[in-house]
Amino acid sequence: MFTYEINGKKYVQKPLVLGQLRQLTGVLKGVAWTQGTDVADIIALIGDRLPSALAVVLTEEGASPGKKDVEALARELEDALDADTAVKVVEDFFTSNPVVSLLERLRGLAGKMTAKTG
Repeated sequence: MFTYEINGKKYVQKPLVLGQLRQLTGVLKGVAWTQGTDVADIIALIGDRLPSALAVVLTEEGASPGKKDVEALARELEDALDADTAVKVVEDFFTSNPVVSLLERLRGLAGKMTAKTG
C-alpha cells in the first residue's frame, strides 16, 4: 500500500479491486503502449485522462474505492496534484499492479481454454 498527502488529505493506493479495474479500463480505452514504455511515455499517452486515471487508483484513506466520486476527485487532483507526486503514483501503480504478469496469465488461460474446446 502506498500513501500520499494531496491538498491536506491522505490518499492510498492498493492493488486494484475489480470495480477499479473496470473504471480504469474505461478511462484508458484506446491508449496503447508496449512493453518497455516508461513512466514519462505512459503519462504522455494518457494525456488529459491522467487526472481521471489517478482518481480511479487513489482512494481517500479510510474510504471505500467503490463509494468515491471519481469525477469530483479527478477535478480536485487536476488542481492540487503536483507533477512529482503524479509520477510517483504512476510508478507505484505498476509496482502494486503487475499488469504484464496478469495479462500473460490471462493469455495462458485463454490458450488452455482454446486447447480444451478445439
